[in-house]
Amino acid sequence: MTATAARLFEGAEWDFAKLQRIHDACEEIARSELGLDIYPNQIEVITAQQMLDAYSSAGMQLFYKLWSFGKHFAHHEAFYRKGIMGLAYEIVINSSPCISYLMEEKLRVSR
Repeated sequence: MTATAARLFEGAEWDFAKLQRIHDACEEIARSELGLDIYPNQIEVITAQQMLDAYSSAGMQLFYKLWSFGKHFAHHEAFYRKGIMGLAYEIVINSSPCISYLMEEKLRVSR
């Protein structure tokens, strides 16, 4: 890290202003340093329950049969609540606009 560079954040605490600062810095690097043409980014901060919903619908491939959404939701929810598996903290749908689902919290795990 150079003397002129500053950290965007420290620690695990966040707020929307910090999230916007990080997003803007990443976008600047993507455009200026990497020369990428990027989609606008719509950031959705969601709960763990909503992340489970996103797993079973938006996060899966488009050509799954409709009945499989409920099956996958039930599977992921049961395993997550039992502590057998975790959830992603982020799902990105690469569309225009790009949609980023960020998980805000964890569900209580029963053992």
